[in-house]
Formats: sequence, C-alpha cells, structure tokens
Amino acid sequence: MTELLLEGVTVYVYRTSDDMLIGTTTTNINGFYEFLELDPEDYYIVFDETTNVAGLVFVSSTVYEANSSTDITDKLDSDISNDTQRTPDFTLVFGDVKRDIDGGFVTEPLPVEMSYFEGFEKDCSAQLNWGTATEDGNDYFIVEKSINGIDYVQIGEVDGAGTTAEAQHYYFIDERLRDEFNYYRLKQVDFDGAFEYSDVVTVRLDRDSKCLNDLGDAFIFPNPTKGDVRFEVELDGDAESVKFQLTDVLGRLVAEEVHDLKEGYNMIEMDFGKMSVGTYFLNVSYGARNNARFKIVIIDED
Repeated sequence: MTELLLEGVTVYVYRTSDDMLIGTTTTNINGFYEFLELDPEDYYIVFDETTNVAGLVFVSSTVYEANSSTDITDKLDSDISNDTQRTPDFTLVFGDVKRDIDGGFVTEPLPVEMSYFEGFEKDCSAQLNWGTATEDGNDYFIVEKSINGIDYVQIGEVDGAGTTAEAQHYYFIDERLRDEFNYYRLKQVDFDGAFEYSDVVTVRLDRDSKCLNDLGDAFIFPNPTKGDVRFEVELDGDAESVKFQLTDVLGRLVAEEVHDLKEGYNMIEMDFGKMSVGTYFLNVSYGARNNARFKIVIIDED
C-alpha cells in the first residue's frame, strides 16, 4: 500500500467536555489542514472516511513511514483509534501548536487487475476471452449475458487462479447465438464473497446471419426471387401455426401471413410479387422460442 497526500478530505474538531462540534475544514492540495484560534481546551479530531478517489481506503492506527519530510518524528500515518474511530483527546494551551494529528488514506490494490476482455462471433457461437495481470484471492468468474443490455442472467462459471502475480488467460464459449445483439459481462468473485463487475462487451450478428435461424433445417428458395417464395421445414413435434413477417431494410412490416405446420415435412408457398424490387427480411416464428430470419432479394420479372 502507498501513502498519499489527499486534497479535499473533510476534518472535524470536537470539544471533549461536551462533544460539541467546534469547527470544520478540508485538507489542502498538500493534504494538510488547520484550525486557528482554538480556545485552551481538550479536543479530538474526526476525519471523514469517504473520498471521491477510487481505490483508496481509510485506515485506523497504522505505521508506514514518516508523514512528511519536515516531520520525521511522527511515524504514525493515522492517529484514529481502532475502537472509537476518532483521535485520542489532546490538550491545547495558549500558544500551543499541534502538527502531528493525522488521518490516513492508502491505495488498496484491486483483488484482480483485468488486462483485457473481448468477444466475437465464431461459427454461430460467442467466443469470450479475457486476461488478468495479477490476482489476489480470486475464486471464480461468473459469465453473465443479456439481450437488451439491462437484464443479465448467468450462463457459465470459470475458476480463477487464486493469488498470482503471473498473467492469466481465460475463455468461455456461448454455444448458440439466436439474437442480433448479445451483451456479456464478468462477475469476479473473491474467496471471501466480495465481487465486482467487468466492463460489458457486445457480440453482434448481421441481420441476415445464418446464426439467427433457429428452425434447424429450414430453407427459403428461390432466392433471389421474382416474388414466388417456398419455405420448407421438417417439424419433429406437434402441429403448430407459423407466422411469416416480411420487413424492408428499415424494419417496416410490408407483408404478413400465417400458415399451419404439420408434423413431418412442410412446404409453404408465398407470393410476394407485388413487392417492389429490393432487399427484404422474412421473419419466421412459431412456438415459444423457434424463429428464423432470411434475407430475400426480389428482382424484376424481366
């Protein structure tokens, strides 16, 4: 841990006899504070333990090194009592000056220093890679996923390396991508149960990606087409109703049809001949979680 001179810490002085707050100030750019013209009394000091500087923790009575180059006799970096969370009482007399009543903030190393976290699509799976520069008490990582960037669920867990100063490298594979946007984050958990989250990485699929097809061996043909489209699929379970929604490149719905599927082989014919020449997306869905998206190009009949 490293001792710092910290600006902006709030300091309070109380009168011992009645615990009355006598004055408030803040530390300057050099980490010093002062109270002037105090009456001869017994007092104690309280330091605000909060700070806006990340990675700092407040310490009680701890010895590190001399507080300043001008005062090498006081080697106690914090005069705060571990029991009362304040300094011991001290007495001021006329002309007295106290220069050795200190509070302490020190840098606290993070349990895990992440060096990178990245993700990309490979064979309709999300490949997540991350690494650490150092680890201190790292138990494991929880891999979390969201499809809206807000609500996350756990999809896996990877053991950490415990405590090590050597670089570590990890990976996790999300086997099946079914959504255009896929958000991932890591929840790093220590042996004592403390945890913190990583940044979020996004794995995005192209709108016409074959990975968005969740119907297995389903086919659309011919493609490009002059308007007539055939849809083929093999249904293993009970009969279902299937919905076809044709959207343009801006996502606007331009046609919609509903057909019945039977168990086994199905072939459905649709006529989109009235559509203008261009690129469209045919969204197919049935059941709770079966969906597919096909890119269709409609060409001129001539």
